[in-house]
Amino acid sequence: MTSGFDGRDREQEASIQNRRRECDITIYSATCIFMLVMRLQSRVFSLVLEAELDHSETEMKPWEVQLQAAPAITLLE
Repeated sequence: MTSGFDGRDREQEASIQNRRRECDITIYSATCIFMLVMRLQSRVFSLVLEAELDHSETEMKPWEVQLQAAPAITLLE
């Protein structure tokens, strides 16, 4: 995330919004991958984490809806 916000004050608003959106997508994707890995680990090692993982995925739903509702990233202006 730090590389997504380098502090340039004179950037265009679209560029700033694109970087923020890219950071949100990156963090959301990493969290989804982590959840999948934890689910696999729970099965392989019989950790019985299904209820906690299901709850975590439910908590992520508003985040997913927010990302889907956000405007598309502008590649070229």
